[in-house]
Amino acid sequence: MSRRLKALGIRPRPTQNASLMDLAAELPAIVFSRLLGFSEQTAANWMAESGGKDASYGAHRARTADSAKPASHSDPVPTPHVP
Repeated sequence: MSRRLKALGIRPRPTQNASLMDLAAELPAIVFSRLLGFSEQTAANWMAESGGKDASYGAHRARTADSAKPASHSDPVPTPHVP
């Protein structure tokens, strides 16, 4: 495929790197690493190079983790009032 792209005047490496930079700028490093199979450090490096901001994702996950937990069985379940 690389040869065919080059024959068309498309240089695959810079195009691939530009695409990775765009992804790294948009995605949290952990998502980027899992999506593409990179180590977390490599993903963090790509994110830093692209100017992406990862701290907000961790803060968001920390805030929403408690609300996403299911209620435990010890919590009382309200019974509907039937007249």
